[in-house]
Amino acid sequence: MILLEDRLVDILDLQFKMWSKDFPHLVEMKEEALEIASHEIKKYLETLHRGTKIVKKVIKKVKRMGLKSIPTEDLVELYDSHGL
Repeated sequence: MILLEDRLVDILDLQFKMWSKDFPHLVEMKEEALEIASHEIKKYLETLHRGTKIVKKVIKKVKRMGLKSIPTEDLVELYDSHGL
């Protein structure tokens, strides 16, 4: 499955090509901007992976305790400590 983050750098590259005629200074910034976007996508995917692991851990704990929903204190911790 192709996700948006897999194509984002390509989309940005197309935008640079499209706008460079009207804004020639963008050409000077293109490589740096694409590099930054690639780095941010990598960090985003790492965050998703880490968040998924944290949530799975909480779900296992909830199931082990025989609960049908995640306790409020766990939800607050997920939000406050992990931004999830």
